[in-house]
Amino acid sequence: MGSGGWMLFLATVLGIYALVGAYLLGRFRRVLLALDVTSPLPMDLAMALVCAYPAGRLLERLLPGTFSAGLILLGSVALAFGLHALPVVLVLHVLSGANRFVPLLPAWVKLRPERAALHALLLTLFLAGGATLGGALAARMPVVRLQSLDLAETSPARTLRVAAATDLHAGTLVGPGRIRDLGRRLEALKPDLILLGGDLLDEDIPSLSPERETEFREAFRSLRAPLGTWAVLGNHEIYQGAKRSAAFLESAGIRVLVDRWAQPDPGLVLAGRMDRAGLRFALPRLPLDRILEGAPDLPVLLLDHTPTASALEEAAARKVALVLSGHTHYGQLFPFQWVVARLFPLPRGTRRMGPTTAVVSPGYGTWGPPVRTSCFPEILLLEVRLPALSPPSP
Repeated sequence: MGSGGWMLFLATVLGIYALVGAYLLGRFRRVLLALDVTSPLPMDLAMALVCAYPAGRLLERLLPGTFSAGLILLGSVALAFGLHALPVVLVLHVLSGANRFVPLLPAWVKLRPERAALHALLLTLFLAGGATLGGALAARMPVVRLQSLDLAETSPARTLRVAAATDLHAGTLVGPGRIRDLGRRLEALKPDLILLGGDLLDEDIPSLSPERETEFREAFRSLRAPLGTWAVLGNHEIYQGAKRSAAFLESAGIRVLVDRWAQPDPGLVLAGRMDRAGLRFALPRLPLDRILEGAPDLPVLLLDHTPTASALEEAAARKVALVLSGHTHYGQLFPFQWVVARLFPLPRGTRRMGPTTAVVSPGYGTWGPPVRTSCFPEILLLEVRLPALSPPSP
């Protein structure tokens, strides 16, 4: 991604972040006034927590290291807490306003405003804090989802085990240890083939030290299977540069498919598409028919990071056997799963579209807060039934 594109993305995120932060700080200040707290310390600490995440992200580009990483971690947890606190605070704010005209709350709420403020604060801390803590634990508890795909029209048949993961977001908050843990989990599944559906690298990879980048490279090398490990680029790889991202992954032994096909097994074709985010930066995204030119007449497994309606419909029109996507995280944090459900025709799970099976994974890693409250992280295990290979002629 060019610097202009990155700055636009950053400005959008920071703008939303600032609005939410300003609202929560304003409500917190009213609570402090109701409790007659005169010390500036609580408000200063709250403001520092709100500023920690953007400050850490900016600092890591100027002075990467332990301090900026610590700021990012602290700020990201505060961000998750704030986002979980927001619906609680909004509901309490609306109830408080409506209670002026209609008696919705107990009488003491009006008579004892300091007591009401304390109860509201404790309730928010309990609900948002509990959600954030639970989500932090859930983010480290991936589940394995089994998906069967029968592509054998006759018997005898054989089964190809395909393990897949999307949205690792390796970087400051998802370190090499998490990637090695994924490698161990994949190894335990004994896959013949590994597919990685994009957003494997976070934007901050280029800012890491050469030693840290090498550590990540070796961690990615642990993702191994007999028929290879194959990947496509997601929007986050494009943000830091598609060529640079692909080169890094290739250097770790991962074969990257950008608008091209390969044949890792005699019984199927594997294809990968340039993510649609590349269109904003003059990176072509070829039509699927062009990508598959010259491919043998075999079932196609397609990797396409972002599950837009047009992308899924194009895959179904081309009658690919399976299209695997990620990107949505299924919202990652409550209640954003409802937002992505409005933005994408298939925010998570599996859908049959004629001869095509569309699969969208909520991903393995996290972006921003290392917290998941909309769903658990996920590894896919696809059991693909293919025609048995004919024995070689004598």
